[in-house]
Amino acid sequence: MKNMVFVDIGDANDVHTWSGTPFHMAEALTAHFSVEILAPLRQPHAWHHMPRRLWAKLRRRNFLADRTPPMLDSFAEQIQTACRNRDVASVFSSSSIPVSALTATPPAAFWTDACFNAMVDYYDYFRRADATSMALACRQERSALEHCSAAIYASEWAAAAARRLHPPAASKIHVVPFGANLDPRYDREKVHALIDARPADKCSLLFVGVDWIRKGGPIALETARLLNASGLETTLTIVGCDPFGAKPPPAFVDVRKFLSLKRSSDRQTLCDLFSTSDFLIVPSRAEAFGIVFCEAAAFGVPAVATATGGIPTIVTDSINGLLLAPSANAGDYAVAIRKVFNDRGRYMDMARAAYENYAARLNWRIAAAAVSRIIDK
Repeated sequence: MKNMVFVDIGDANDVHTWSGTPFHMAEALTAHFSVEILAPLRQPHAWHHMPRRLWAKLRRRNFLADRTPPMLDSFAEQIQTACRNRDVASVFSSSSIPVSALTATPPAAFWTDACFNAMVDYYDYFRRADATSMALACRQERSALEHCSAAIYASEWAAAAARRLHPPAASKIHVVPFGANLDPRYDREKVHALIDARPADKCSLLFVGVDWIRKGGPIALETARLLNASGLETTLTIVGCDPFGAKPPPAFVDVRKFLSLKRSSDRQTLCDLFSTSDFLIVPSRAEAFGIVFCEAAAFGVPAVATATGGIPTIVTDSINGLLLAPSANAGDYAVAIRKVFNDRGRYMDMARAAYENYAARLNWRIAAAAVSRIIDK
């Protein structure tokens, strides 16, 4: 089995880092490589940028210190030191950043969900980056695409952005969707039983997300209200945040706040919520990928989402879920959900198709195998 050094700016051993994506990514790759984790990478130059960070903050801007040349050189040095005098076949990262300045190491690859040029006018955090950060970040992404042997993105949306940013790298850009971080590994028979057990006279919606506004929480809430007003008894369970604060939520809303994947009791609660939900509704305003849609599919739960960012790589409208235009309002969502829910045969087909999509490509085992084949080439 070939040796791989897996690098990450965050702690890839912590299931809470980036919702557990580096953790599950590295774990899945151990089926194909002997993986050594080098994470979190040290950021020794971070304090040098404190004045610039503060100045940017005063102007309500963000300074991206991890994209600066001294930081990128430090990451490269740490990786090269780890590989020196050792039989390392490849360097792998869940971000393009750590491998941007690598020039004298084994072949390097990264697997991530976005390319910076696609995020600039998409996520508020990057929209507020200062001019220096904008220039450095685009330079960093181009450098990563130039130096890497494989650039793997979780969606066609991200891959297309990378091709636009650095056309000469097109031949080494690949698309492999991420897997579900919450993965019950239920077989087809189990999932079909879950689908069959869902009541036909009461609609259960599930919203999972920390960022209530970006994830389209207000639309999900209004959709549930409209469905109730139309005569379809509907509940909305909110996981990951509490948009009501001290105020009591509406009677049809159940707020679960934050559930940790580290705690077995919380994991079981999440599994129970997915198992008994009719739809996952996350009408994101911006979404680079959305692993929660993969997780819903693992339970045979169709996703109701927005045709934006990386989501269309996961959800195909009217097949394994519903995709609405970014301009769609809560009324549009309510109509779309009611049509499917009231047609039991169509709902069953959609729920089963969601599971088949998970089984075929939205799990870490299948995804890691695809990445392994790319690296082997």
